[in-house]
Amino acid sequence: MKIEFLPSDLNFCIYLLMSYPFASDHETESMLDEFISDHYQMPDQEWQTELTGEAKHHNGNDAQDWNGTTLQLEINEAVTLFVEYHPYETIFFFNEVYLGNTGGHFRLSLLKWTEFLQIIENRESSGLLFFLLLTLVVGAADEKEMIRNEIEQRLKITAFKAEHHPIIAMYLSNHVVFDEDDAEMFFEDPKLGTCCKRNHSERNPKNNEEEIIMVNEVIKLAMRPS
Repeated sequence: MKIEFLPSDLNFCIYLLMSYPFASDHETESMLDEFISDHYQMPDQEWQTELTGEAKHHNGNDAQDWNGTTLQLEINEAVTLFVEYHPYETIFFFNEVYLGNTGGHFRLSLLKWTEFLQIIENRESSGLLFFLLLTLVVGAADEKEMIRNEIEQRLKITAFKAEHHPIIAMYLSNHVVFDEDDAEMFFEDPKLGTCCKRNHSERNPKNNEEEIIMVNEVIKLAMRPS
């Protein structure tokens, strides 16, 4: 079986939207993954195993050696995005620099909305990049409507039904923007560069200083034109 890393592939679209742990509807107290599973057939186990590798051996023991898939996309001449698909998490890198991961011990909340837009701007695979990297984005409250509209427009290239686009966009915009967040979740540190106030961020100032600086440097490289 060949995995199609395309926004037009429904299985891959569904799997992508399982990587948004904050994608909720506050009014109905529901989550995006619940909405998706209620309206679409989830990828079968064979497809998921092809993507992520085996979680367990046939004898029931946990698999020790990862044999999943790595998606590789060139951002520009200086930076390549690597996305590793594991049974219980997805891990993101720019070159060899760790950006974050989904899963039980997720590390997200990395990019400003403006940085994100600059990274994907005019890229050959901008449609795919949009949904791969969106889970790492933190938006401000005054950007939320713009973010929601942009997401809804981008959903047009996906395999999801058109009538579901506004609903999915609502869930995803709630992942990107927390209503209870400070007005500005990022700040500039004279030594470290851009820092994020959220704890589950590789740019949180409590992290290793050298690693924060490396992350900031590679993000700046990724923002350069092709």
